[in-house]
Amino acid sequence: DYPGSPLARGDFNFGDLERAVLASDPLAQQVVREAAGYFGTALAGLLNLMNPAIVVLGGEFAHLGDLVLEPLREMVRSRTLVDAVAAV
Repeated sequence: DYPGSPLARGDFNFGDLERAVLASDPLAQQVVREAAGYFGTALAGLLNLMNPAIVVLGGEFAHLGDLVLEPLREMVRSRTLVDAVAAV
């Protein structure tokens, strides 16, 4: 669907992904949204189970800021118990 994307060749690393996302590449943005959604699903399970007071994200994925955080927050809100997510 995105033959002009630098990721279309299929062989890329995280640095390539980050550069493409920051350059507003639609394929890269879709990949990040999907990954953030999967991560949000896992994080929601953790919040429901452990009910931590804070969640800290780090590493390379966190450098993408709101491009990752918004879909992640959306998924967490939709999959957690109200009490679990309200305090985090």
